[in-house]
Amino acid sequence: MPAQANFVIAFKTLLAFILLAAQALACAMVAVPPLVWTAAEAAFIARAEPIKMCVDPDWAPFERINAQGQHEGIAAELVQLVAQRVGLQLELLPTKNWDESLAASKAKRCQVMSFLNRTPVRDTWLIFTSPIFFDPNVIITREEHGFIADLKALQGERVVLPHGTMVEEQVRRDFPNLTVVLSGSEPESMQMVSERQADLTIRSLIVAADAIKREGLFNLKISGQVPQYTNELRMGVSKDQPELRAILDKGIKTITLHEREAISNKYTAVNIQQGIDWTRVYVLLVLLATAIMVALYILRKNHQLQVALAASHEARDALRVSEERHRLLADNASDIIWTMDLNGRNTYISPSVERLRGYTVSEAMQQSLQEALTPASAQIAQAGLDRALEAIQANRQVPAFRAELEQPCKSGGTIWTEVSFSGIHNAEGEFVNFLGVTRDISERKRAELDLHIAAIAFESQDGMIVTDAQSKILRVNHAFTKISGYAAIEVIGKTPRMLQSGRHDADFYAAMWGTIHQVGVWQGEIWNRRKSGEVYPEQITITAVKDSQAQVTHYVAVLEDITQRKQLEKEVAQLAFFDTLTQLPNRRLFNDRLGQSLIRAQRTQSTLALMFIDLDKFKPINDTHGHEAGDHLLQTLAQRIEGCLRASDTAARVGGDEFLVLLSDLQASQDARAVAEKIRQALEQPVVTATGAVLCASASIGIALYPEHGQTAQDLLRAGDQAMYQAKNRGGNAIELWTAPDKS
Repeated sequence: MPAQANFVIAFKTLLAFILLAAQALACAMVAVPPLVWTAAEAAFIARAEPIKMCVDPDWAPFERINAQGQHEGIAAELVQLVAQRVGLQLELLPTKNWDESLAASKAKRCQVMSFLNRTPVRDTWLIFTSPIFFDPNVIITREEHGFIADLKALQGERVVLPHGTMVEEQVRRDFPNLTVVLSGSEPESMQMVSERQADLTIRSLIVAADAIKREGLFNLKISGQVPQYTNELRMGVSKDQPELRAILDKGIKTITLHEREAISNKYTAVNIQQGIDWTRVYVLLVLLATAIMVALYILRKNHQLQVALAASHEARDALRVSEERHRLLADNASDIIWTMDLNGRNTYISPSVERLRGYTVSEAMQQSLQEALTPASAQIAQAGLDRALEAIQANRQVPAFRAELEQPCKSGGTIWTEVSFSGIHNAEGEFVNFLGVTRDISERKRAELDLHIAAIAFESQDGMIVTDAQSKILRVNHAFTKISGYAAIEVIGKTPRMLQSGRHDADFYAAMWGTIHQVGVWQGEIWNRRKSGEVYPEQITITAVKDSQAQVTHYVAVLEDITQRKQLEKEVAQLAFFDTLTQLPNRRLFNDRLGQSLIRAQRTQSTLALMFIDLDKFKPINDTHGHEAGDHLLQTLAQRIEGCLRASDTAARVGGDEFLVLLSDLQASQDARAVAEKIRQALEQPVVTATGAVLCASASIGIALYPEHGQTAQDLLRAGDQAMYQAKNRGGNAIELWTAPDKS
């Protein structure tokens, strides 16, 4: 038998073995792993009745309810396969449309939803399994519409979406530049785009391809993709069924990629080749032979080029002079200039490689593409080189290549570079070599990283406002919207004056801006107004941003809602300066106010009075009726004392049944006695408790006057206390003005 025939038979046998081994491996991957249940899961399966399931009745080819009332489609087969694996029975709950299915799920008329994306809204009543199927969302337009690289670049275009879908929620959130038009179903959305009632729609790739083919909408096309909207389709389970979710999750993890593809291809007309296709083998052999012939042709052309160069001494000398001139330029360039042959071997690298990467020219010349670049960058460069080789083999112009690539340095670490190369051809148009330039872009990359970090910091928990030099708002973050209630669109172009509460006067703002203009920053507390009208306190820092000429270009304000902190401070102050039972000032606050009143009285030469009030026979009331009744009595009498005073006066509780009263700016000493009498009469009125008990109390009141009875707080307190005991010695329920003791 000829050697060539032996080679063909051997190659055929080897290829058959490889294909059969791959097929066996694929079958082995389909084997279902054993499922292990917890005690709770096993009990759930044992007692489970048919589980009600809600579906989308009109979402072909994923799922639909056919004319016979049966659930069919990709989702139907996948969820039934899951149910079969875990030993559960799913029973369809028929609905008219998707909205009715959602409503039934919320009302717990069905325990499971078959095939849907997870969203924050749905998280309120559902818990979700792992994804059971992945499908990208694509942009559908009419044929005449251009390619869409970024939806944010569109302005005012109408996007039609079915009501209540995940995509509707996300588009409204992510692309406010688009006008959302709602439809009743996905087919209706596609039809509206076809009939020019909308500019575009966003749909699942599988659904879109199926609808265009099934409905004959051949004036539509796929104009782009929305990668962040890839459908991760899951099964949704009622929140009160965690065991069911865990069981279904384990079933989903048994489904192999082979099974998913087989079910998907059944509905999207994608055929899966089985067995060994010898026709394809022969085609591959033909392609291999063609590649060999092309390689021989390229080698022949290279040989012809070498012969032509050797035959022309003049051309060779001219080429040498030109090469020396260009090499001189390249050797002194700051960028790395390099050439490479068809086999990927370096034929020249300029000396700047040592400054940039630390490798000498000889070391860099020996590096392969994989050694000169990081793995990810090497893949990008190899793809560009492959495209160039394809163009050369097809006798086309070599396409220009430009990419940002990461290269390792000799000292460790990496450096970011911008690499570009193109083909060099001779006068006959034949390819000679590749010419490339490598430029250091590390600083630019660092600047981009700084911008990225700044963008992340901008979306911090603190509110942020960025204005121009005229204080017009350019940008706010989400935290600002949460704090103020204003959306970005409501404040951009306006000034922060729209937030003013009215609690600060013009002098306050003048001082604030004066500080900003002088030192470049101001920090403090300010009261602003939310969109709802509520006035709230903020801790705010305003910073002036200046350019290289020290001119202000922007202002950045970082603000924090300190409502809770203010409330806490108020509560702390209440505990520190007020009696917890009666809410009257305590001794500390009373002494402070007494000191301030004495300073004012000395300055204005006015009179003030200090009263000591002690309840008569309070202990028997406590002993007889209990502490609750005693507390009620103290609270009531405290209110009566305050009711007898002016707003400028102060009453305080300084002991169990002891009170102090400060009367300022009196005209005469008789005024203090009149107020004391009013208090005495108010306190002797009966107090009725919640249980109906009638409590009767009275008070002994001592009065000391400034400046008549003392010049200091200690003198007045001592005199008032002595006067109160004089009233108590008279039998109580009496008023005594302090008199000096008789020394005779």
